[in-house]
Amino acid sequence: ARLVAEKHGLAGKNDVENAAMAGVMDAVADYQTKIFDSFFEKDEAKKAENTKDLNEKHTPLILGKLNDMVAGKFLYGDSPTWVDLGAYLVFNDVAKDDNIQKTYGKFCGVLKEVENLPNIKAWMEKRPKSDF
Repeated sequence: ARLVAEKHGLAGKNDVENAAMAGVMDAVADYQTKIFDSFFEKDEAKKAENTKDLNEKHTPLILGKLNDMVAGKFLYGDSPTWVDLGAYLVFNDVAKDDNIQKTYGKFCGVLKEVENLPNIKAWMEKRPKSDF
């Protein structure tokens, strides 16, 4: 994803910003793993524990950090980056919750900006329906 981002103008402005973006995306990927751990767990007690941990600990932590780092219409300014696109894929359903929107409004605004990008909007309208 990072190489494609560089080739298509979705990377950072310099090496330091690119390194920061990679760190943010790694954290987003770790969060997505927590979602999968909860969703695919077969043991109902463990699933409930994973879901509680996700909702009470991991979701507020990562959304708080992402909300604090918003630097314009997108996470890194006024142009979308690969991190905005990746975050949208992971958080677009989470961000539909009214309480999430109220608490993390700046980050939810970023997701709305991504959702309204013409190519993203077109894909979301025609893509196959899925649980993810």
